Amino acid sequence: MDPQSIFAELLSDYQGQPYAELGMLLALHKAVAAIHQTNHWQASGPSFYQDHLLFERLYTTVNGVIDGLAEKAVGLGSPALVGVQLQSHQVDALIEYFCSQCAEPMLLSQHAEDTSCALIHVSLDNLKNSNMLTDGIENMLQGICDTHESLRYLLKQRLTQQL
Repeated sequence: MDPQSIFAELLSDYQGQPYAELGMLLALHKAVAAIHQTNHWQASGPSFYQDHLLFERLYTTVNGVIDGLAEKAVGLGSPALVGVQLQSHQVDALIEYFCSQCAEPMLLSQHAEDTSCALIHVSLDNLKNSNMLTDGIENMLQGICDTHESLRYLLKQRLTQQL
């Protein structure tokens, strides 16, 4: 499934609510953080300590994004986007999607990071096309994308060591 399809499927859950992209990105970051944290707990093998620390850095960094996304959604007048049932449903669907694509922890985390960047770009485009992209939202999402690019670099470096 490509990022556009994932985006459309997740966005449909919000039934046209304003700034639904922020709710979808919130669920995405919760799912990605859970994947990284699980990989952190399950790290093993000769590079255990290195991987354990890398995954900790990944989930800690992604967790740092979550509160800002939620507060921005609520601040824009869309508190329903952060509702526990909807978020839980979307997090579960995203984790299922990611795990169906890849089982190896490092590759799973890389796929989650790659998808995060892609969905941020799709969200930016969608918000811009609907004339809802404010400077603040754009700055926030571009900053989050920059964070994911840094995490992708760390994963790429680690995956290069495995070859």
